[in-house]
Amino acid sequence: MTMKMQVVVTYSEWLRKRPSALHTFEQMMKIAKGKQIVVFLDYDGTLSPIVNDPEKAFMTDEMRSVVHGVAECFPTAIVTGRSRDKLNL
Repeated sequence: MTMKMQVVVTYSEWLRKRPSALHTFEQMMKIAKGKQIVVFLDYDGTLSPIVNDPEKAFMTDEMRSVVHGVAECFPTAIVTGRSRDKLNL
């Protein structure tokens, strides 16, 4: 097996154990009907890129817009060890 094939198989196995919420969105919405949904988002490496200098890790304007859109629909929290003023929201 080539290295590329091994990576694909490993990723497929990982994904099978951790399905994407995007693929199960309709099912999640049916289960959540009548319940309060709260969204928790990780900052470093998810909302902002991983960079060598954490002081230079910022969300793009596009990502910021998406987060604001989510927050209009659901209570939303950003999980981070950073102080709020460092997030530049």
